[in-house]
Amino acid sequence: MIGCRPATRSLSVDPEAPQHDSGPRVVLAILATATLASFLGIGGGVVYVPVLVAMAGVDERAARGTSLGLIFGVVTVAFLSAWLWSGVEPRWWIAAVVVPFAILMTHVAAGWLRHLPLRLLAAVFVGVLLLVSLRLLTSLPPVAAALGLEGVAGGLMPCEPGLPALVVLAGIGLAVGVIGPLAGIGGGLLLLPLLDLFFVDLDLATVRATSLLIVWPTAGMGFRAALRHGVAHADLWRRLVVPAAAGAVLGSWLVDVLPRDALRGAFGCFLFIVALHRLRTLVRNRQNPG
Repeated sequence: MIGCRPATRSLSVDPEAPQHDSGPRVVLAILATATLASFLGIGGGVVYVPVLVAMAGVDERAARGTSLGLIFGVVTVAFLSAWLWSGVEPRWWIAAVVVPFAILMTHVAAGWLRHLPLRLLAAVFVGVLLLVSLRLLTSLPPVAAALGLEGVAGGLMPCEPGLPALVVLAGIGLAVGVIGPLAGIGGGLLLLPLLDLFFVDLDLATVRATSLLIVWPTAGMGFRAALRHGVAHADLWRRLVVPAAAGAVLGSWLVDVLPRDALRGAFGCFLFIVALHRLRTLVRNRQNPG
């Protein structure tokens, strides 16, 4: 019929949708966060969430979903750097066991993210912040020596396929899949210590490369599930994923330039203070629910 055009899906922005700040200050904050996270060997979700909430104006739930998308971009760069450029070979069979369980629970937890109380999500996030900050601080040689942790070897079983290892890895996958969406992290903060705890013959570089390999599809599928459940912002992710990936490249380069322990300690102290502040806010809101 003359004058009629086939129906097409509109890609215009809904004028009723909330507009989020992605200006220079937010871009610089994401760039700095991704740089520091890549330098320290963590995903960065523990800082992406506060940045998205405080600076970009994203609500708590959507900040966690969008954070998974940023982690996916950062981990893509970090994994390719570790595997292709540095030649570190991950344990592919470990990833093959963990990833299906992690993705399964990621889809489930992304649905929970839409309905769980914000107070519970905040409590989960505070717990993750405390875990990360303590992990960073106790990894410093002076602190480890003072606590008697220096030279303590991990590992409860050999790193080889078998029923005990498969059961442990399945449990790790389920835990990573649940915590990731609820806290807005990729799961590397759990994978690194757990793999080191359970398996004897894994060096740090191999553990890191394997962790990145697992987080890569897990964060990507978590972000996809969050979009489907309406708890992530694709437009904001498109504007911020490039500076996040650029920060990952810069952080990988700075590993050989800057003193790692000094920045690790400073970042650990910063996260610990942020955790205490958010915990205080959480307790105050509980005492004064109105």
